[in-house]
Amino acid sequence: MSRYTLHATRLVAFAACILFAMPASAALLFSEPTQIAVTPDQEFEVAFFLDTQEDDLNAMEGTLSYPADLLELKEIRDGNSIINFWVDRPALGQNPVTFSGIIPGGYRFPKGLVLSFVFKAKKDGAGVIHIEKARALRNDGLGTEAPLTLAFSSVTVSAAPEVPAPAVTSILDTEAPESFRPELARDAAVFDGKWFLSFATQDKGTGIDRYEVQESYAWGNGSWTKASSPYVLVGQNPSFPIKIKAIDRAGNERIEVVTVIPHVRTSFENALLLGIIVLVVLILLVKQRSVWKKKKINV
Repeated sequence: MSRYTLHATRLVAFAACILFAMPASAALLFSEPTQIAVTPDQEFEVAFFLDTQEDDLNAMEGTLSYPADLLELKEIRDGNSIINFWVDRPALGQNPVTFSGIIPGGYRFPKGLVLSFVFKAKKDGAGVIHIEKARALRNDGLGTEAPLTLAFSSVTVSAAPEVPAPAVTSILDTEAPESFRPELARDAAVFDGKWFLSFATQDKGTGIDRYEVQESYAWGNGSWTKASSPYVLVGQNPSFPIKIKAIDRAGNERIEVVTVIPHVRTSFENALLLGIIVLVVLILLVKQRSVWKKKKINV
């Protein structure tokens, strides 16, 4: 047995002792697979699941921990996550990678996917991948923190692993993100009373990559702008259509449109309309005068 395999075995045994020592009623955040053996430059996937132990939970947060000298994080997959609304969506480039989200209506089942991570091994060595600083809240209207047991996966990187990890499964995603209903609101207590949009949706394939918003004005459509919820309107006139585009990581798009109040012209728009009317009247007068001149000449 190699020293890396021996080290990984000890880690798993240590984790088992912790798990058996914890209360049976505590919800469990566990990972699959629990033992990983790969070669340098090989990619592999680790998924984290929530077992609520029949508790009713509706919010989670945590931080991904892994040996950065040994592994490179290549991809974060949240397409089938039980978390429907991300407050802090995990993203590549974060240091550390954190997440927090809400499960509307609550969740109380034995195996719900939270997140999945794809890594690439860099060099020989051993380490663990786990979620730390994790918390779960009960669906009781009070935000009561629930007991949560944490588990981890051990990873061994060597030139000749005893049982190599399976290859990473690619995701074929041709479906657009799910339909959603953006909410337009204004409250004196937030954003200085300005109009803002709230929106969120899911994508069961590769997951949501980003949102973009396009505001419309009296003179036409504005450009698409990368946005996050809540989004404060630039034009502050929601009487014109506002488009919200959800784009998944495969490039599929879903566009929703919101307009909720009748159009009320601004002072600029009133001045613009008045100018157009005056211009039209002047053109008509000039044309009429030209017609009169021609009639006089003909007489």
